[in-house]
Amino acid sequence: MSETLEFWLLTLSSLGVSTLLGFAFVKHFRGKQAPVPKANAIFRISSLGTVYRSQFIGERPEGWAFTPPIQRDNHVPIKVGEPMVLETVVDQGVAVYRATLKARSHSPSMIIVERPSFWRVEDRRDSVRIADVGHMTAKLDGDTVGLLDMSACGARIRSQARHEAGKRVKLEVGGFDDAIHAWVIGTVQKGDRYVMRLRFEEETDMSPMVGA
Repeated sequence: MSETLEFWLLTLSSLGVSTLLGFAFVKHFRGKQAPVPKANAIFRISSLGTVYRSQFIGERPEGWAFTPPIQRDNHVPIKVGEPMVLETVVDQGVAVYRATLKARSHSPSMIIVERPSFWRVEDRRDSVRIADVGHMTAKLDGDTVGLLDMSACGARIRSQARHEAGKRVKLEVGGFDDAIHAWVIGTVQKGDRYVMRLRFEEETDMSPMVGA
């Protein structure tokens, strides 16, 4: 067998194995069903640039059922067929699903979302955190809190008030022009205070932290 022929046979063999392995990986990933959320889980829903909040009712034969989406305390209809990104707090961080609105029901009042074809879990602890922030003033929903660390995706704070996981809150940090809207991911009591992990709704520009 010539060296050239041997080279091409080895190359084709390698490509064949790689292709099969790649196919097996993709098939396994696509075949993995999205985990069903807990009943009454609070969701942040994004559709065509607009953000809503909703609550998970449960799984139905035709898909996942949610309470009608609310925007600024008003029920706002989403068109059937619109693509949606759904986010909710889980033990590992924030679960992010992609789906499409399948149907709307008026009696009972709810929306039906197709079972998500794509999902992932985001953990803010994967982001670079700045720990030297204790000197910066901070408020959570108007109450003064201690800032323990912060990243572009979230923060850890110490507060006298307890906020449950899934609650939407507003964080104000000295030096930042705008308030930061976030979700509470987890709360742990330490002494007479509560340490909470927050996940920001949108990635935050950290430039005000530089030299602060």
